[in-house]
Order: sequence, then structure tokens, then C-alpha cells
Amino acid sequence: MNTTSTTAIELESDWHAEREAARHARRSLVVETLTAIPVPVLLIVVPALLNLLLLPAAVIGEVGLAIVRRKPEELALRLAIMAGIITAASSAQVKEIDRIEVYPLPTTSMSIADYNGLANRNGYLIGGLDPSVTVRFSADRLSLRAFANELADQTGKQAHIGSCGNGGSILFGMSPMGGIMLED
Repeated sequence: MNTTSTTAIELESDWHAEREAARHARRSLVVETLTAIPVPVLLIVVPALLNLLLLPAAVIGEVGLAIVRRKPEELALRLAIMAGIITAASSAQVKEIDRIEVYPLPTTSMSIADYNGLANRNGYLIGGLDPSVTVRFSADRLSLRAFANELADQTGKQAHIGSCGNGGSILFGMSPMGGIMLED
């Protein structure tokens, strides 16, 4: 064997070794990065990303499947079924704001200041109204949505319930948090 071919083999071997070392370093960096992310962050971010990606991916997949099969009537049927499912899920009465009960009211007629005094402990604060305004509620136990709607109806303002989008879905809606802001 001549020295030229030996040098070429050694160079190729060195190149493969360097390439493998670089690949291993990249893998190590990815593993270190992923293990450095706290688990609670992953538990919040991953479902939120899945929610954002799954619905469009499903629609694109269905459209693509029908186009590949060259059956437009199948596409129309698939999209109609998907629209029906999405409509049913978005209008289902299982939203979190329908299931959460506002702090049990001691009386059905109270001022905003009195309510906020109670809610300070574990309820939904009301903002955007004069604290002396008195509101009459239809019952002492209301869902968060009914409570906000009654506030809006009696004050002539729009009620906005603070919410967090993490973990939100078409079926269950957003997670209410913070308070109720009434605006013109």
C-alpha cells in the first residue's frame, strides 16, 4: 500500500471521527437544554402548543387526503363533519366559566365594594365600576358567566372575564383567573 492511499484513509477516518464527535456534542447540548427546562413549564407549554397545532393540522390533513384521493365530495363531507364537531364543542355548556360558582353571596343585593371585600379572600374581583354601585343578583349562587352577564345587564357595560389561554380548548374554553372588568 502506498503512503498516499494510507493518508487518504487516515484523513477520511479522522473526518468521520470529528463528524461523530460533533454529532455527539449536538445531542448532548439538546439533552442538557431539555433537561434544564422545569417540568411545570413543559406541562403548561406542551398542551398549549398541541392545542394550537392539532386543529389546523387536522384540517390540513383532511383537505390533503381528499385532494390526493381526488374526491371533492369526500372533502365536502369531511369538512362538514369537522365543522359540526367544532360547532358542537364550542357551544357545549361545559365551559369552565359555566361550571365555576362565584363566591356564595350572603345576600342577592350588595354594593360592588361589599362584594369585592368578600371576593378578596377567594373570589373574582370586579373592576371598572364605582364601588358604591349596588347590584341585585337573581340568586345567591351563580356561575361565573351568569354573574358577569348580570353585572353587564345592570350596569350597561361589557363584562370581560380575565382568563389564561394555557390549557384552553374549544370544548372547555379558557381558564378564568383574575377578575371581571366592566368597560363601556
